[in-house]
Amino acid sequence: MKKELEQVLKDIEQYKQVDKVTIVGVTKTQPVAKIEQLISLGITNLGENRPQELRDKYDEINEDVTWHMIGRLQTNKIKYVINRASLIHSVADLKLMSEINKAAQKNNKVIEILLQISTSNEESKQGFNEEELQEALKYAQELPYIEVVGLMCMAPLVADELIVNEVFAKAKEWYDKYNNNFKYLSMGMSTDYIIALKNGANMLRIGSLLFTED
Repeated sequence: MKKELEQVLKDIEQYKQVDKVTIVGVTKTQPVAKIEQLISLGITNLGENRPQELRDKYDEINEDVTWHMIGRLQTNKIKYVINRASLIHSVADLKLMSEINKAAQKNNKVIEILLQISTSNEESKQGFNEEELQEALKYAQELPYIEVVGLMCMAPLVADELIVNEVFAKAKEWYDKYNNNFKYLSMGMSTDYIIALKNGANMLRIGSLLFTED
């Protein structure tokens, strides 16, 4: 774990296009002891794919950490994350935006979200295309209890780095084009984070690589 984290940090320094890059340690299926080991190495941003897992780990881990909801979020699961996740990454439809806004209003808070985009024209990929992104950004202005603070993107699971690079480059293009006080471009995971860094990512979601046994 330590060795792998050190390599990721070296890669960030070598390939980043921005001043600061945040690593979100993805804790999906990992036991609490392993997560606490990662926290001890300085990773204080943690991401969960499943709302119930985020709830349980948030309640069990008493460290000073920031939780991110990075997986697909169904409207009936918002209740598990609304007071636990500081950032919801995977907001990919208007209904979900509306329901998060309602839940945040009930809890008298403004919650930060990322809009998930799909730049690859894959029908199976969750996320807004460019026209839908414009609509979502406009709609967000009507929702006082959410704040869109950036974009999130996932590359297709292909071996062709040129395709991955194209997806990330397009995400950065949209990020720059529609930037309205954005803070985060969340893209890049264990297998493709270097390509993401080269394309301007400032938030990486890394799980399996960090939890490798030394």
